[in-house]
Amino acid sequence: MGDPGGAAVLLRFLRIQGFLCLFLLPQTGSVLEVIARSPHVAQKGSNTLIPCTFRVNKFPADPKFLAIYWDFNGRRILTYDNVVSTTDPRFSLDPSSAPRGEASLSVSNAQISDGGAYSCSVTYSPEQQQKEITVEIQAPPQITITNRVVTENKESALRASIIGFYPQDLDVTWLRDGAILRGVTMNKPQRDPDGTHSTTSAVTIVPTEGNRNQNFSIRVQHESLSVPLQEDFQLLYAAAPSIHISHGSFYVNEEQTLMCRVWGYYPEDIAVSWFLNGSRVEPSEIKRINSSALELPYRFLPTAESQGMEISCVVEHRALTEPLVQSLKVELTDAQWSNTLIIPIAIVVVALVAVVAVLILKKKKRCCIRKGNREDVTGRKPTTPRGSESKPLINSTPKYTAMSTESDRGHQEYREPDYLPELKESLIPRHPEYREPDYLQELKESLIPRHPEYREPDYLPELKESLIPRHPAKPKEMNKKITRNNDGTFSPRSEKVFSERELELGQRMIWEHESLAMPECRDLPLAEEQSSEVLQGQEESET
Repeated sequence: MGDPGGAAVLLRFLRIQGFLCLFLLPQTGSVLEVIARSPHVAQKGSNTLIPCTFRVNKFPADPKFLAIYWDFNGRRILTYDNVVSTTDPRFSLDPSSAPRGEASLSVSNAQISDGGAYSCSVTYSPEQQQKEITVEIQAPPQITITNRVVTENKESALRASIIGFYPQDLDVTWLRDGAILRGVTMNKPQRDPDGTHSTTSAVTIVPTEGNRNQNFSIRVQHESLSVPLQEDFQLLYAAAPSIHISHGSFYVNEEQTLMCRVWGYYPEDIAVSWFLNGSRVEPSEIKRINSSALELPYRFLPTAESQGMEISCVVEHRALTEPLVQSLKVELTDAQWSNTLIIPIAIVVVALVAVVAVLILKKKKRCCIRKGNREDVTGRKPTTPRGSESKPLINSTPKYTAMSTESDRGHQEYREPDYLPELKESLIPRHPEYREPDYLQELKESLIPRHPEYREPDYLPELKESLIPRHPAKPKEMNKKITRNNDGTFSPRSEKVFSERELELGQRMIWEHESLAMPECRDLPLAEEQSSEVLQGQEESET
């Protein structure tokens, strides 16, 4: 007989392999049947269960005599011998269900690489059976509209990206309000690192104003989809940008910041660059004002060699068929010549300002009513017809009437002589019951000589005339109104008799104004006319 230790090792080995039952507990009449369905389809990223079951004469099967094996593309991935062991934690089997005939393989987060040939093998001593199962992993496509911006009345392309699908066969259709569009193109699908495929599709149209509110669609059919996948959208009409470069004069060794302003564009995606003599310069930071306007600065330091250089701002936008460019030539300005020219220009400007100021002052002196007494104005002392010195007619105290204009208020004004109020009062006849009208004070003020620019109201001459006493046209009516005074003189009942002193004061005022020859005293003829008419009225009254 052999070594007992060797026999024990052999027995342990046979048990591990599941064949110990053939020697220790022979089975007779047991029937084993393995059931599996192929192919099995699963979605990428899903948790799927690859079905595999078996049948025996009596359930539950004894786990001591049961073994289950799963292979993938000829490689063992899972073993069940009363204990489950796997090469990938994503693969699993339910050990509690195995004695009841359940040998299905569970795969979590299925990937495209998990598709292929699987083998389900079941051993129930002394029988063994296996089934081949083909697993197909499918991935549904995803649609992204990459371009729906078009230019009106210009040929434009609508584009879409279709990604993440497996297998690679699919069908793409473009529609406008449900009607199929022609001219559809689709690139050959490309395999991505995750095993799925991707492609792009486009259709060319010439959009019009009538297409603005229409619905456009892209429809994709794929074997992973139970119904076609469709993405609807509406067109966006692009707007081309405008461009302007703002800059100042160029001086040698004086840095200047040029500004390229771009506005009025849609959509927001845009590229702006500076070029110097055709070479791109280092980009500056774009200052976005809003979604359709921006500014791009460029700091430029001119040198003596910069004369004639070309600076360009280039804009690229999907609404443009070609880049939009605006350029300028560098024209250097001589800084020394500019500085020397500033001094004479400043002198000329100061001289002109001084001349204008002098002219304004002279004009004010001519236009304004002069200050001081008459001797200050004419250089001599006026006298009245009787040889007596007159009182100052002009004073520096300003006094405006309510009827003066805004232009008058900027000048010095006339102040009436001391005797003038008494004279004005004497020129207006009074009745014992007389009440001065409201407008009379305004009229009195209007008798004061005005500035040369003064223009009396249209109604004032007529009003003045109406206030001067007149004899009635009919003698009978005049006789009824004449009254004999105590001194033997006659006067109208409602009028005042002027004394010799009053008449003398009135005449003195007229002579003084005439001797001053003041053109601005527009009311003096009226005063003279009033005095003459009053004298005439008194003579007629005495007669």
